[in-house]
Amino acid sequence: FLRPYLARALEVRDELMQLESMASSSMLAMKHMGLAMILLDAHDLPVARSQLAETFVSEGVLRIEAGGLQFRTAADNRRFTGLIEQLDAKDPTAPAPGGGFKMKGSDGVAIEVLVLPYLASMSEGESLAAPVRNVVFIKRANQAPVPRQQLLRDLYHMTTVEVAVCMALLEGATVGEIARQRTVSRDAVRFHCKSILRKTGSNRQADMIRTLSFSLANLAGD
Repeated sequence: FLRPYLARALEVRDELMQLESMASSSMLAMKHMGLAMILLDAHDLPVARSQLAETFVSEGVLRIEAGGLQFRTAADNRRFTGLIEQLDAKDPTAPAPGGGFKMKGSDGVAIEVLVLPYLASMSEGESLAAPVRNVVFIKRANQAPVPRQQLLRDLYHMTTVEVAVCMALLEGATVGEIARQRTVSRDAVRFHCKSILRKTGSNRQADMIRTLSFSLANLAGD
């Protein structure tokens, strides 16, 4: 009678290993793009962070304590707390999920902090994202822009075709127009749209466009 429980235990172990692997993959990709990444749990406590985040810690940009993230000034902490509270409240009237603010680094160069909801696509499976609720990105304001296509591939784990379809949607193309441009059926485009919605944690195309327009504009820095 223990067999079903043992089977489920093995499934949970595999899911946790997959989550760790995918999160590590995302963090490595963010490092190459100059983006520090910190994952927060349901209590907004850090559960994982990239190597670049450690660099910002060593520079005194932020501290990682038992009570959560602490930034250099009280004003920055208030901004960060306000963004976290907005995300946790899941305010449907908010113009876009998440937000950001700028602060001054130890070398005087502006540093940008962006807080977004953690998406299931970062671990390539919605059930795997449960331990993590929000994600914090930190970057220097003067760093080179990151191609939006690269962000869609490395952060949202979209395929090459999904990236192309997503970019077309963000530019205002309709399903029919994309189908004609790619010489495929509308059903084929709709199939990719459904996958894009899942990976961006969106229920509707309008929500996906709103979410990605905000996050890509801030992360890409273009």
